Amino acid sequence: MVQILIGGIIYILLTGISLAASFDCSKAKSHPESLICSNSELSELDEYLGRYYHAAMQELGEGSACLKTDQLQWLKTVRNACGDFACLKQAYIERLGELDLLQPGVTAIKNMDLPVRKSLAWIVPPAPDTTVAPRTAKEKPFAVSGALINGIDKGDGVSIRTETGESYPVILLMATDGDSVQRLIQLAANKNASYTAKGSAVTDTAGKQSFDPGKCVYIYEVR
Repeated sequence: MVQILIGGIIYILLTGISLAASFDCSKAKSHPESLICSNSELSELDEYLGRYYHAAMQELGEGSACLKTDQLQWLKTVRNACGDFACLKQAYIERLGELDLLQPGVTAIKNMDLPVRKSLAWIVPPAPDTTVAPRTAKEKPFAVSGALINGIDKGDGVSIRTETGESYPVILLMATDGDSVQRLIQLAANKNASYTAKGSAVTDTAGKQSFDPGKCVYIYEVR
């Protein structure tokens, strides 16, 4: 009996069910799951993604809740939207490429060429101080591309600066966890790297948009 890790490891990690309750392909409920169960190549990709997701969750710490939300969205809008083998294979390979930078050597795939367009380098979780970062249900997608700038010494946190010189804070020094500060300092030290930050926008009284510190901010390295 084939057991798949999207229904097993990924589903288990998302729902908190014991690993012993791995998904049984005889109970596959969707067409994509049935395709995965019936094809060894897709099953292998599914197993790889289970490992990648688990390793990324461990690496991200407080940002893991954001990845959980993102993975659920991927399952719903990307994987489950596929109706054939080619679509599923491409969806899995692209998702593996997105999570590749967060892998330790033990889980990194060695025998497969993954996309080199963008890869998730870190997720900044919502700032814990709800006074500084009030929670709202409103979501307004916001993305900025450019270089990460370390302004910690100036008390400015870490920002992403566009080619035209506009800067947008992605982390406020006093408003988030230390792991994110340290990781973004490391990323900003790579002066040859280009990044894209994606989150939700807030608009100030002057009409300028910035990243909502009460929402997750996803940092991708553009490769």
